[in-house]
Amino acid sequence: MKYKLVSFDLMGSLIKSDEHIWNVIHDKLGVDPEERKNAYNDFKEGRISYQDWVAHNVNLWAKKGATKDDLMDAVAELELQEGALETLQRLKNNHCLIILSGGLNFVIEKIFRQHQTLFDHVFINKLVFGEGGLIAGGKATPYDMDKKADSLRLVAEQEGIDISQCVFVGNNKNDIEVAKIAGLSIAFNSKSDELSEVCNVAVNSDSLVSILDYILVE
Repeated sequence: MKYKLVSFDLMGSLIKSDEHIWNVIHDKLGVDPEERKNAYNDFKEGRISYQDWVAHNVNLWAKKGATKDDLMDAVAELELQEGALETLQRLKNNHCLIILSGGLNFVIEKIFRQHQTLFDHVFINKLVFGEGGLIAGGKATPYDMDKKADSLRLVAEQEGIDISQCVFVGNNKNDIEVAKIAGLSIAFNSKSDELSEVCNVAVNSDSLVSILDYILVE
């Protein structure tokens, strides 16, 4: 089999959404758009780190008294991508499966309850909840944005798989660097022209199953 490891972005790839998960939750909780925009600009322009940006966003929710139940309710309308489970089940027996995401762990718990049996590795931001479900803190993944490439290299080395045998499936500009190093990179319903140009294949489809034509090859 040509490919032995398949890695996925979460939002827009495995979960059906045109919006970044942070914005989905900010909107549901009524967080000031200007405050969150300023923090993102500070991160993009290098005035704060990614870890600081995650902490800032989590603190905005904590200041509103948001609980785990509130956050779960905020993402309740999200759905798995059409064909996601079938795709993963068909890949599982012969491939190492990974999530590489700048999203949040409780989203997987809410929307993707089978994730523990399907995925071998998950790289994602984590929220911690305390008494009464109140937000007690968060831990930023060190593997978002251009660092997604580092996580793919790390797992490939741990699993003894050559990077040329690794697949990445994503849909946005924070997937560009990891797409560059994967043996096969697939832009699925891409929101970024630059990502589509970098990837080996661009797939526009209502079902994730469409990517299997490119992965399940000898």
